[in-house]
Amino acid sequence: MFDKIFFNGVIQTMDDNETIYEAIGLKDGKIAFLGSSLEALELEALAGHDLQGKLVLPGFMDTHLHILEYAVSKITASFFDCASPEEVVARGQVFAREKGPYRGWLLGWGWNQNLFAGEQRFVTRADLDLVSTELPVVYTRVCGHIAVANSVAMERILQMEEAKKVSAYIDAETGVLQESAAFLHKLLLEPLTEEAVIQLMTMGQADLNREGITSIHSTDFMGMPDGEWRQVVGAMEAMDRAQALTVRVCEQCLFNTLEEFEGFLEAGYTTGVGSAFFRIGPLKLFSDGSLGARTALLSAPYSDDPGTTGIQSFEKEELRAFMVLAESRGMQVAVHAIGDGAIDLTVTLLEELVKARGSADGHLNPLRHGIIHAQLTTQVLLEKMRQAGLLAYIQPVFVPSDMGIVEARIGRERMDKVYAWKTMRDMGIRTAGSSDAPVESFSVVENIYAAVERCDFSGEPDGGWLPEEKLSVMEAVRLFTSDAAYVSFDEASLGTLEVGKLADLVVLDRNLFELTGRELLEAKVAMTLVGGRVVYEAGEV
Repeated sequence: MFDKIFFNGVIQTMDDNETIYEAIGLKDGKIAFLGSSLEALELEALAGHDLQGKLVLPGFMDTHLHILEYAVSKITASFFDCASPEEVVARGQVFAREKGPYRGWLLGWGWNQNLFAGEQRFVTRADLDLVSTELPVVYTRVCGHIAVANSVAMERILQMEEAKKVSAYIDAETGVLQESAAFLHKLLLEPLTEEAVIQLMTMGQADLNREGITSIHSTDFMGMPDGEWRQVVGAMEAMDRAQALTVRVCEQCLFNTLEEFEGFLEAGYTTGVGSAFFRIGPLKLFSDGSLGARTALLSAPYSDDPGTTGIQSFEKEELRAFMVLAESRGMQVAVHAIGDGAIDLTVTLLEELVKARGSADGHLNPLRHGIIHAQLTTQVLLEKMRQAGLLAYIQPVFVPSDMGIVEARIGRERMDKVYAWKTMRDMGIRTAGSSDAPVESFSVVENIYAAVERCDFSGEPDGGWLPEEKLSVMEAVRLFTSDAAYVSFDEASLGTLEVGKLADLVVLDRNLFELTGRELLEAKVAMTLVGGRVVYEAGEV
């Protein structure tokens, strides 16, 4: 007896042969049957579903986002569509009046000076003083690498011992906080409880399920006081025990200090520790900032700001110390690197780890170390990544947002092999898809569109931006299914629809493989299943 049978559909397994079936049967949380609709109708099941021609794919996997930060962004002030600093202030004032502080502070996320209609300047301390002169206010730029504080917040931040260590990244006059300084205010928030984490996760996972997402790799310790990672892990483990998780979580673990990381390891945590629904993933590190904020580390000065090459987040020896410790405990490493300078630094260090460990079972880079973003690459850097067997966690959805600023930032002469998703795949570099939410939407449909069309959501520019890097629909879907599963060592249980694998599925209302152009954006998630359990349903299927 099967738990569920789905028939009369297009079941694209995403296996190596791209096998298509008409029906799929589920039992005890796993896939137990694949075949024709006629065969399916001969089977006994507790529930049968006529798909009416809908497309079934493996559940989508997002290999880099910040789910708790996303949930916080939903309950604090949002500035993603603001067209001026004045609009940011006006919206902040309304939010302060109607909603009030979060953990004692007025917080907000999403402003982007590149989208301002008039002067494209940063929001400043003077602006935020118009929101409040009594409560601390911090509004974070869309990239997460720049924040701005009002006078009350800045006064508190400057009193911190930690602020002295990153004083070069603090402009007290303008209120601008860069890179590690942009997270200082998080150390001053009212303490985070396990109950609060559970509330945030419950909110966030519901939205993920609506987009067909069944597995995530999430960075959730960022900016937390030392030891507060325990609240996050404790909350996730509690939700797991209560069977309350509706997405599988692979935690990308970020720490403020080497000592804190050592404490984490001593507590028994490393890559792979956990369950089918919550487990520890890689050590997450930063090597630079963001392109939009001009803090991504370049090998030569910015074309539109020759006075800077960006910011290196950690000294080389600090990064090496983190990596060597992780490697000694068998822990995977994933490093944020956007600029070519940061990518070069990161590849050099990860290459050292790979060479020191050597191959295992014929596989180079057996711990599957990788680079998150890898946007401003060169042919030389890509070749180094290939030779070291490094993974690339890429975000096609960055293309619509970034394509208008990349050439201005780095100059035409450095545009060859940037955002080079197709080149990476053709070279044999393993790539996996992600969104970096809340920086961008975690809509996988939007991500697939961006990978295939290389356009903004209105279809511009005609023919696409750097069109030689376009992916096929099949390649784009693989980024969020079979290729994503490899990153977390899940290829034996997830990523394709095969008998014996976990029954994580997404049902789409139309066949992506028959759509072109902006038609892709019209596809909607009809149903999401995790372990055979329906966790989202748009309507009758």
